Amino acid sequence: METENKERLRSEYSQKIFQKEHQMDNLSNDQKKIQAIFGTLDYEITRNFRELERLNGEDISKGNKPARWAQDELSGKQRYLTGFLQQQNQEFTRNYAKATERVREERDQL
Repeated sequence: METENKERLRSEYSQKIFQKEHQMDNLSNDQKKIQAIFGTLDYEITRNFRELERLNGEDISKGNKPARWAQDELSGKQRYLTGFLQQQNQEFTRNYAKATERVREERDQL
């Protein structure tokens, strides 16, 4: 009877450990997907702002003063968005590390 209880407990703990490891794998996969999304978003923002700069540059070269002001405003918006995206990426990375550590600690406590 005692041996059966030990085996049952061992099996339960093995299952719990497996679930925690699976949870860690899922976190890792999700982290990779989200990092890829951040990278794509950064690329698209940069690409689109460069295209807008090119178009404004054509107007500026024709002496269009409002285009110069629009370009200055556009540069400010680009800096803001780039900084915001970097900040969000850093915050995500910190939160991911905390979540991973928490799950690892839960697994180790088993």
